[in-house]
Amino acid sequence: MSSTVGGAHPTHLVAYPRDGGKPLLRAAAIFGANASGKSNLLRAMLFARDRILTATPSAVTIPVRPFRLFASAQNDRPSKFRFVFSTGGRTYDYGFVMDRERIHEEWLFGADDAKRAREQRYFERVTSTDLKTTVEVGAALNGRSRRLSQWMALISESTRYDQLFLTEGIQRGIAPLEPIRVWFRDVLRIFRAEDREPRSLPQMQMYKPFRDFSARILREAGMGIDRVSTREEPFDVRRHFPAATLEIAAELEEAIANLPPGKMISLESNAREQRVILCNAAGEARVLSFQMEHRSERALRSHSIQW
Repeated sequence: MSSTVGGAHPTHLVAYPRDGGKPLLRAAAIFGANASGKSNLLRAMLFARDRILTATPSAVTIPVRPFRLFASAQNDRPSKFRFVFSTGGRTYDYGFVMDRERIHEEWLFGADDAKRAREQRYFERVTSTDLKTTVEVGAALNGRSRRLSQWMALISESTRYDQLFLTEGIQRGIAPLEPIRVWFRDVLRIFRAEDREPRSLPQMQMYKPFRDFSARILREAGMGIDRVSTREEPFDVRRHFPAATLEIAAELEEAIANLPPGKMISLESNAREQRVILCNAAGEARVLSFQMEHRSERALRSHSIQW
């Protein structure tokens, strides 16, 4: 998202490599009244990302939901999704238009940021009302080698009317599309209010500034959370899985002993605490916990102590 004209927090900005170095926000939070569309924006982004990264079966109704503010007679109008992003020194413009039956349009363009070059066409695709798909592959893909051009022609002919051409190319391992796949899989991170994100726990544990920053954000958001804390302890199967039978406990110990460094397993969590098992660089299984304390709980505890 673009920043305002205020300059109080320059470290919160990153220069967009194109468009004259326009300042963009490193992160953004969306606030609004109930039923104002916040969740639908996230759902739309999640839907598009999943559609791009996951191949789908043929002849299945596409689970896209039209924009509700259209008149009822126009609810069959297609939905448009578009992403403009920079990764690996290039800026990409990717999007598609779809309804429940077919992909109407799809496109991908890219440009080198350092050279400030003109956009190159990777591909453009249309699907007609009789479900015939036509793909025009640009120089960014076709111009790399004769073998790749032949391979792209084959993919173009085999792309279904209800499948994204980008997804088809990713599934078939087309190398120039790999940066796009990685961006949608690893860079585009979307968290809903009900989501749990275990990968943030090691940062919470190791970096106090990040922990303090998270606590401040939660307090200022008016969620009633007064304090956050982390705890690290050795993994003990009897303590952390007290209800497990001896057989299941042995299987758990064996599975966790074989965890590669950096691998995590989420444990059962609740609204106040989230826990993961992490295999550290020394090969030791550790349990990381993240707790949130509501101000009402602190007030209640203080009141109990007075009595």
